[in-house]
Amino acid sequence: MVQRFKPISDDCHITSEFATGHPGVDFGRDGGSGDQPVFAAQAGLVTHAGAAQGFGGPAPAGWIVIDHPTAAGSGTTVYGSIIAEVAEGEWVRAGQRIARINPDPNTNGGTAPHLHFQVHPFVWQPGSQIDPVAWLDDAPTPTPAQSNPPICYGVDLSNHQPDINLKTIAEEGFEFAILKATEGTWLDPCFQQHYSAAREAGLHTAAYAYVRSETSPQEHADALDNVVRAAAGDMSVPICLDIESGSGTDPDHWRAIHDEFTSRGYQVILTYLPRWYWQQVGSPDLADTGLPPLWSSHYVEPQQGYASAIYQRAGTGGWRSYGGLLVDLWQFSSEATVAGHTIDVNAYLGDPRDLFG
Repeated sequence: MVQRFKPISDDCHITSEFATGHPGVDFGRDGGSGDQPVFAAQAGLVTHAGAAQGFGGPAPAGWIVIDHPTAAGSGTTVYGSIIAEVAEGEWVRAGQRIARINPDPNTNGGTAPHLHFQVHPFVWQPGSQIDPVAWLDDAPTPTPAQSNPPICYGVDLSNHQPDINLKTIAEEGFEFAILKATEGTWLDPCFQQHYSAAREAGLHTAAYAYVRSETSPQEHADALDNVVRAAAGDMSVPICLDIESGSGTDPDHWRAIHDEFTSRGYQVILTYLPRWYWQQVGSPDLADTGLPPLWSSHYVEPQQGYASAIYQRAGTGGWRSYGGLLVDLWQFSSEATVAGHTIDVNAYLGDPRDLFG
């Protein structure tokens, strides 16, 4: 679902409308607009941030330009006469705080403080702007949790970690665990013990099914039934599809497995599909497959250490969309130190209840 937000707070209003010679709208606030927060209208990639003619400088004063992929709503948005709080190449979320209105006429283009906001329906191109008011269509202002969501960390486990202590994982501050349940028709022998321990430790929990190209959708679902029902007693455990080496190259096969799972009452919440594998199989367009958002894996060296420290140096590349789907979960290291083990760690932006239920 595409998220779109007003780029300024509700107590700001339009001070200059879209018109010939003014290819955007200006927002201001009674009593002064300087330092008011500015938000990304949609998720996307920052392609420009800094000084720009008419919008001021030197950097970080100036403008921000964000390119929005189709999965995020498409188009390009421009935010002018601001002080940028993000950099070129960063991925930003819909509603994320990205800037503040520049209060200084010496560096904001020589105007009274305001936000100049433009919308281009496709790429940034002078003259292609459309009326932002119609485009926003009464979009809401992001809440504080949407503009600056908390980061929560979690792990993913399989039979390769038979003796890991889930209680210790929770005590170290992790909030969720995604547990391998199946690989084709194979059942992970550690799923039941991992699931019980994760629930007892208070962790939000999901299961993942490793997709195999040679296994039918029905066989995948039968295997999942066998292991998940034995552990949970029903089909309330959220499911993630794991698509990587051995999963084949056919998105129709992946979709058929997803559809078989949902037809049996499972909620499929994520598609683990590493960018490298997606590229290896031809970079298919997944926008119309019905697959859920991506669980990406994107590692930045060095990978070793504690999860929070690794994440702080990892940048934002793991949040970039691909294949026509947005990224909801990011596996940012496979070598983090957790409960005395070296394992995968993941980040989610927001309340984990929104993802895991």
